[in-house]
Amino acid sequence: MNFLLAFNDQAALVGDGDTEGMPFTNLTGDFRWENGQVKVVRLEGVKPYEVFSDESSGLTVRAVFLSHINQWTVAT
Repeated sequence: MNFLLAFNDQAALVGDGDTEGMPFTNLTGDFRWENGQVKVVRLEGVKPYEVFSDESSGLTVRAVFLSHINQWTVAT
């Protein structure tokens, strides 16, 4: 996140209003048998926001990095 706070214009940020964190669903690539059918294993949850700040610019943001989709989400 530090490189984003250094005014990196190549980064894409997606805003979200959730106060607790960012809800996510991640398909793990694992499979299991359930009632004679193959089911895809997936993880669901809320990843809490972290606080990042850059003293030289006076910028502080709450954000989370969702590694399974390679995306930063910033609280708005």
